[in-house]
Amino acid sequence: MGNTGPESDVPSAASGDGEAELRPAGACADQRRWNGVLEALDRILNQDGEPDDVLRSAVSVLAAEPGIAWAGIAFLDVGTLVLGPAAGEPDEAHWIRVPIVFQGSSVGELWVDGAAERGFLDRVATLLSAHVLIGWDTNGEVWEP
Repeated sequence: MGNTGPESDVPSAASGDGEAELRPAGACADQRRWNGVLEALDRILNQDGEPDDVLRSAVSVLAAEPGIAWAGIAFLDVGTLVLGPAAGEPDEAHWIRVPIVFQGSSVGELWVDGAAERGFLDRVATLLSAHVLIGWDTNGEVWEP
């Protein structure tokens, strides 16, 4: 009875009142997928690589995901966004733009062409924020704190 395909609703964890909460069947798979991408990005960030290398690797990981055709990072330069590292095939008409903020200041934007959850992209932008600040401010030169 009812739809039994991938779009059907399935019970998830019980809500506080003991009733099962319904959510789309693909929600768990999407969450696992995004968690896997976040884990891959975390490994990249923990390798202590140069900011430029970290950002290039990060956009490559994003663009390799099914449903994401392109990913890029734009640096904020005196009020103008300048595209930096990017991977995949862009389609500007379908970009999702997410601000990248470091310690309360805008330092750039994460641009993604494809189907990705906004909460996931917000998390990616937060993870990359310090590298975006350093990668741009040093113009790609080695930086020592």
